[in-house]
Amino acid sequence: NISACQMSIVPHPGNPDLFYIFSADAFEDDFINGYRYSIVDMSLDGGNGAVISKNNGLWASCSERMATVRHSNGVYVWLITNDHDSNIFRAWLIDCNGLQPNPVVSTIGTVMDQHLLMNVGVLKASPDGDMLCQTHFPIGGGPNNFIQLFDFDNSTGQLSNARSISLPLTKYNHCEFSPDSKLLYVTRKDDMQLDQLEVTLPTAAAIGASRVSFPTQTSYYDIQLAVDERIYLTQSNQLLAVINKPNLKGAACDFQRNVIDLQPGTAFIGLPSHINDIVGNRDNGFDYTVIDNCTGEVQFNGSTTLPPVISWQWDFGDG
Repeated sequence: NISACQMSIVPHPGNPDLFYIFSADAFEDDFINGYRYSIVDMSLDGGNGAVISKNNGLWASCSERMATVRHSNGVYVWLITNDHDSNIFRAWLIDCNGLQPNPVVSTIGTVMDQHLLMNVGVLKASPDGDMLCQTHFPIGGGPNNFIQLFDFDNSTGQLSNARSISLPLTKYNHCEFSPDSKLLYVTRKDDMQLDQLEVTLPTAAAIGASRVSFPTQTSYYDIQLAVDERIYLTQSNQLLAVINKPNLKGAACDFQRNVIDLQPGTAFIGLPSHINDIVGNRDNGFDYTVIDNCTGEVQFNGSTTLPPVISWQWDFGDG
């Protein structure tokens, strides 16, 4: 939709040519079209791709929020949606047979029905898949708003442990996690500030007390972690800001204004979103090619400047 804060593209785990495009209706349409999806087959039209199933209804009740999180098996994907005027979240599984029709439902946190803009905002997942952040836009000259943090079980699709973060004279818009999942960055368009929070601290009060604020001199909307492990911010023109070292606390994160010039293009409210685990460590010294998602067959290629290597030992942390 023209102004919905989020949409998602998810590769079909069982077919490398198929992609799901998930969208949410927006504020200016009164959210009447709900969550919808289309399917693109990239093997058609000489590799340019073609839509083979268009504008299917997923769920009638929607906000502008959605997130995509890798399943604990490393293959499937969860699409998480958030019902209108509610505290209801639905985790839809996309597995090797495609989109499954029965979501995992979590009813948790604050019912988001206090004003019209409660349904405008984002839902972001940490790269490790353990946490979600929910934002909503503040209303006009009204009071402070808040963000909510949730634990997420990427094996079962359940949300738990809701925490609400609200700070004096603070109006939040969009959020994004650092690549190591320890820090959260939150834009404050009306306040012309960017906040950094330590979200691994044990209580909401401790997380709030950890805040470091950066004056932005202009109004930033969206904030998005990219595959280069930097975070980019939009300001409704052709210039993007960047956080060069988002894993580092305080000024060491290196927030820089007006770094990327998109001319002749522009960026307004949103930036492209992606599955939470697309970001990787560029210094690992190996790369990989997925041979078959559904059987888990992967080709790893290691490199090193050390003396000749006899063998590699791969530890995936799962036994």
